[in-house]
Amino acid sequence: MLWPLLGCLPAVIAMSSSRLRASVSGGIIYYLPLFRSGESERVQLVGKMIVALGKAMAAPAIIDTTTLQLQDTVQTAKGAKQIPVGYADGSQVIWQPKPMNVLWNPSAYNDPEATRLNLSFVPNREAADFLQNLDKWLVNALALESSRLFGQQLSVEEMQRRFQPTLKTHESGSQSIRCKMNVSGRSQVRCWDTFRKPRSQPESWTNCTVTPRIAIRSVWIMGKECGCTLELRDALLEEASTDCPF
Repeated sequence: MLWPLLGCLPAVIAMSSSRLRASVSGGIIYYLPLFRSGESERVQLVGKMIVALGKAMAAPAIIDTTTLQLQDTVQTAKGAKQIPVGYADGSQVIWQPKPMNVLWNPSAYNDPEATRLNLSFVPNREAADFLQNLDKWLVNALALESSRLFGQQLSVEEMQRRFQPTLKTHESGSQSIRCKMNVSGRSQVRCWDTFRKPRSQPESWTNCTVTPRIAIRSVWIMGKECGCTLELRDALLEEASTDCPF
């Protein structure tokens, strides 16, 4: 819905307090509500009318864990067991935290030719808090449904001992988030510049601030251990500039 008000000068006015944006043309101001943070809108001025072409909503930075479900345990083609995580309607869970720095450049343990790599982020406070809540929900949900998922009843305490935290806390007290990332193939990570245009993967990820879109895919099971698999699907990259030393 548009609200025309009289105006006299062409301009674009942002009003953060009322979350309205005003476009002025032909002496008429058309006010259009701004979408919430993380969303974007596409509008087109046709004569004296603004026509909304649609909007794209970013994935949430905080996910309500009560909306998540653990699906039945499956076995992959390579023999690994995992428990898919999804919403109640079966759709995939995508998490988009605020920008984070990269701790180390992506790599795979003892395999320089690997195309599925590990990438570790330095979490901001909001991301760390969310992952702590996610881990707590996973431990409780896995224990509650352990007969179906593991073939035996396990207590919360037993599950806590098995579960490997998604938010890693190191001896130094620092924290990190490890994601899987495909660098080639059909499911390779897509990289974007600050203008939302496709770009190549950076030479050095540690030189970038990254806004990631991360799939909360599944719970992996290996022996008596388990943990959550995060997979980087998209990365909006802000690469630090290198100043000439001369």
